[in-house]
Amino acid sequence: MPLLDRRSAASAGAMAGIYFRLLEHICAAPQTALERRMSLPASQKAMVAGSALAGMAGRRQRNGAQTRASLASQQAGRT
Repeated sequence: MPLLDRRSAASAGAMAGIYFRLLEHICAAPQTALERRMSLPASQKAMVAGSALAGMAGRRQRNGAQTRASLASQQAGRT
């Protein structure tokens, strides 16, 4: 999701996490998915969304550190 702005990437990550968790529930009980509508409880949705948002913050920090390290090595190569 590197082409998305931060808010869009966080939303897409949260929804992907929710759908992934829902697919785990479907795989665990496939017949139930055919008999009734399945959904995650609000508490699980909040947990998945929070994890996605926290993961986005961690990626931004790592990417920033990598960019700074790259710039430092480029500058060291010029001197």
